[in-house]
Amino acid sequence: MRDILTILDFIMLIEFSVENYLSFRSKAKFSLNSASIRDFQENNVFETGKYRLLKGAAVYGANASGKSNLIKALHFLRNLVLRSAQNMQISDEIPVQPFKLNSETETQPSAFEVVFFSDGITYRYGIEVDRKSVIAERLAVVKASNEKLLFERRRGEFTIKDAFEEGKGLADKTRDNALFLSVVAQFNGAISRSIFDWFNKTNFILGSEDEPVTRSISKNLLMNKDFHRFMLELIKSADIGLLDIVRNESMTYDGVVLMAGGKVLMGREKNPSLFSLHRKYNGHGIESGEVKFDFDAEESDGTRKLFRYSGPIYTSLYNGERLIIDELDFGLHTMLTRLIVSLFNSKKTNPKNAQLVFTTHDTNLLSADILRRDQIWFTEKDQYGGTDMYSLLEYKIRNDASFEKDYLQGRYGAVPVLNEPHIPFGG
Repeated sequence: MRDILTILDFIMLIEFSVENYLSFRSKAKFSLNSASIRDFQENNVFETGKYRLLKGAAVYGANASGKSNLIKALHFLRNLVLRSAQNMQISDEIPVQPFKLNSETETQPSAFEVVFFSDGITYRYGIEVDRKSVIAERLAVVKASNEKLLFERRRGEFTIKDAFEEGKGLADKTRDNALFLSVVAQFNGAISRSIFDWFNKTNFILGSEDEPVTRSISKNLLMNKDFHRFMLELIKSADIGLLDIVRNESMTYDGVVLMAGGKVLMGREKNPSLFSLHRKYNGHGIESGEVKFDFDAEESDGTRKLFRYSGPIYTSLYNGERLIIDELDFGLHTMLTRLIVSLFNSKKTNPKNAQLVFTTHDTNLLSADILRRDQIWFTEKDQYGGTDMYSLLEYKIRNDASFEKDYLQGRYGAVPVLNEPHIPFGG
């Protein structure tokens, strides 16, 4: 892969915790702090300020164990920060979903907290919300072993420190269902705007529902020569036999084709089509030219998915951002998921230290030559239906152990317990 120029400023995820949201009844904490182990220190770990952080992590677990809910929790916090001040009305409910399998938690607020590094400063930001209002909100700067409070809000009462001068006078402008941080960012406060941008640069792929978005990102980037080169190298690395992916430069208006440079006709514009190019051979096996395929109709699901992923992957690597993917391996060969993980766990292809967090069932990635022990996380349901979350580091194992074999044998938990089904077929 082509090297990407480095930058000095880093915007990194350090920790995230969630409590009383979806399947998380009790507080669960996910961390990208690296442990004091020697595994892959040259590539999978990077230093910024006082931190030694991981370039990513994989989350494993049985179906319905809650691993996707971790992604949804971080996505919920992101969206509330980006949208609560501007996109919500005073009568709108906050779309939070507390743990429903307990009579107490379903009426209590849900809590979210994130620790991150942005523009040389470490922040801790946390909220507690129910459907009607923001119960609590707190922002602090983390310095060594202590924290410096910037503001705190609890049940309508605000404490705003001098270090957060940009927030003074804005408490009265903050609706009960809006985040104070988001309101201050709308008034272009320097600190709040920096944090707002951090959330905005945390990218998500949540599954099939995001297919139109990721396709559009990758399609539009085709006009960028650097991305085009990156995408082709990624596609060719997969040995798909595809020469190129190109946009159809004609545009369709209600069934009438308008060629580039032609007369603009009235009508509704549709998205330009994508075509893929393949080699064509004659009857003697000699290359005789190229053939054009309708990319969306004639290429495989895996090829189309790899193309859709290429845009968000490129953007995250190029800008040093975070990419959060639910079910990374769905529809991809295990060697392709390994390739994607390797792009992030590499100094050459990831010099800006972008971070990749993903859920997966691909046990082939559970290998000591791909992921460190602190990059492997598990989710498991307890007897009350709540999700527990823990790292492989909690188990005393050798680095040369067979992570995949041990996991499939149930040594680390987080696997389904299968019982013989009693299906009422037959006599």
